[in-house]
Amino acid sequence: MKIGSLMKSLAICRFLTLHMARTILWCLVMMGIWSWCEQKPLITPLIILLVLWLIREGPSIIQCDRMNATQRDYYGVIDPQARLGHQYVRTTSKLYTKYWAAAEFLNRRKRILIDSSYVMMIKAKEKDYALLARKYGKPLLNIPTDEIRLFFFPVLDGSAEKADEHWWCLCMDMVKKQFWMIDSLYSDPYEHHSELVTKLVKAVDVLLQVKDPRWELGSLEKGPRNRMDMVKQTNTFSCGVLMLGCIKHCARISFDTSYPMVCLL
Repeated sequence: MKIGSLMKSLAICRFLTLHMARTILWCLVMMGIWSWCEQKPLITPLIILLVLWLIREGPSIIQCDRMNATQRDYYGVIDPQARLGHQYVRTTSKLYTKYWAAAEFLNRRKRILIDSSYVMMIKAKEKDYALLARKYGKPLLNIPTDEIRLFFFPVLDGSAEKADEHWWCLCMDMVKKQFWMIDSLYSDPYEHHSELVTKLVKAVDVLLQVKDPRWELGSLEKGPRNRMDMVKQTNTFSCGVLMLGCIKHCARISFDTSYPMVCLL
């Protein structure tokens, strides 16, 4: 038997074993909960709601550094009428930086995808940018500045209540000291996102100073700002998938090459 076939068979056996173990554990937990509910009937409705919520989320499909994406998170990728969720992008940022980018750019300048919670906290009017830098910028802070080429800041704008959520991304090119915008909806993204971009640029400035105290604050505010030429979405929900595909395209190829839909995979 070839080594590749053997490794594949072992991987399948490991997956089936883990899946069976989780199923048995789930059944034991449910049996225990049911037995406990019989003794405390007033708690039963709350337990039922909790179980329904867990079923709705589905099992955890992938985990990385205490971050996980559930079955429901993956529906945002494969469902043609679903929008990519915040948790999926957070998990992607971990996988991208720790595995894909680390292998793809071995012995080259690094490309880093920052946790999307970083910008969400800025949107929530968190003004302690140094604190945010230390909490969400760890993948960037641990790498020497001269070893970094690009870092990406995915942004989920709008709100679920208003049904106007939209994914876009701001990227910093550390070599050319300029910004790039990835947005599949607007032709003038800097103007449309001007308020948040202003806050984000200031936060990135602080992030770089936390990384290197010699960094001069305010040096990014007047830097060049460019827009990525990419395929435009034709609906209200494909922005997240297009954004992640374009991030990978730009990291691997360049911002100077247009991003067509065929590069998505």
